[in-house]
Amino acid sequence: MPALKPSIFSVACIITASLAFYFQGYKDDQLLKTIICIVGFGGWLILYLSVTGYFNLFNAKQSPQKNNHAVPPKKSMAIIYCILFCALGIGNVLGVTLMEEKRVGFILNNEGTQTTLATVVGFDERHTKYNSKHYVIIHYTVNDTTIHQAIYDYKREYAVGQKIKIKYSVQYPAMFILHQEKQ
Repeated sequence: MPALKPSIFSVACIITASLAFYFQGYKDDQLLKTIICIVGFGGWLILYLSVTGYFNLFNAKQSPQKNNHAVPPKKSMAIIYCILFCALGIGNVLGVTLMEEKRVGFILNNEGTQTTLATVVGFDERHTKYNSKHYVIIHYTVNDTTIHQAIYDYKREYAVGQKIKIKYSVQYPAMFILHQEKQ
């Protein structure tokens, strides 16, 4: 029973991170996405530690009691648990990402949208461990609010000052796609 509280907390962290990404993942907000990743990873880590019994081991060291047999799992079980939790965590991330993309597609295809011209105002290089990606920063105005977003520019086809036609959601103005005329 001592591992129940960390388990409940960890599941709450995982659910919170998943819902936050599902509802806010379309925004170009790196700080928000970083916080979501930290909360989600922390939730999976705490769940792993509570399921494998490492929290019981920690509690046994803090408050020794008679007949307390808190032992970590055997090495083979710890490896199996680790692989299982990595697979579950990756599955969670992929599943939520797919659901978020479907939500954005549904909203932009089936709910109220408007078109406008966005202006390219700059460029951004986002670096990962092994490469970097080129983004253009655009802004457009909706109801006297200027919205800044980034578009992945793998062809490097945009220039500062260029106008790009976009379609955005009336309900969620930061949710947009490049507008393409039907032919």
